[in-house]
Amino acid sequence: MRKYHLSLTILTLLFLFASLPRLERLNRLLKIRIEVRAQTGPTGSTGSTGFSGPTGATGATGFIGPTGSTGSSGIQGPTGTTGRTGTTGFSGPTGSTGSTGQFGPTGATGATGPVGPNGETLLLNSSKTLYPNPDYATGFKVGMNGYLQFLRTSSGNPPSSDCDNDSERGRLLLDITRYRLYICIGATRGWDFIPLRD
Repeated sequence: MRKYHLSLTILTLLFLFASLPRLERLNRLLKIRIEVRAQTGPTGSTGSTGFSGPTGATGATGFIGPTGSTGSSGIQGPTGTTGRTGTTGFSGPTGSTGSTGQFGPTGATGATGPVGPNGETLLLNSSKTLYPNPDYATGFKVGMNGYLQFLRTSSGNPPSSDCDNDSERGRLLLDITRYRLYICIGATRGWDFIPLRD
């Protein structure tokens, strides 16, 4: 019935477009009201889902439950082995030397000892060897290979003042210019000499 009505409506529209001027006059005369009814179309697809609304506020925290009872203590484990001894640390720097203490006062000089006996220039040992006394004989020495060596020589006659007293008797002096060996005899004779020959 709906298809038939639609077809009749379309035919009527075609007729009206074909005789529009005439229809306008007829409409004015008859005041006929033409209604065009469209056929109901298919249902449209569902629209997209709208945006989610804002998240509601978090509810209040519930009350804390009662604390549970403490559990029993576990069994103690075995004692661990002793760790290795650490390395010895470095020695600290040596401290600076302390200041020198003050010197004490000088002690009093001891008494002078007694005067020793007169020294001997030449000594004779048990082997009948004559050698100079090292404590007093400073003018001559025993040289290499046991030679008696005089440290003082002259170039000509020795000074007479060195042989004008009997305490100077026995002095010997070598003249290296005229090749003489001088011997002090004492205050009476003074120096005597022995010529030296090649």
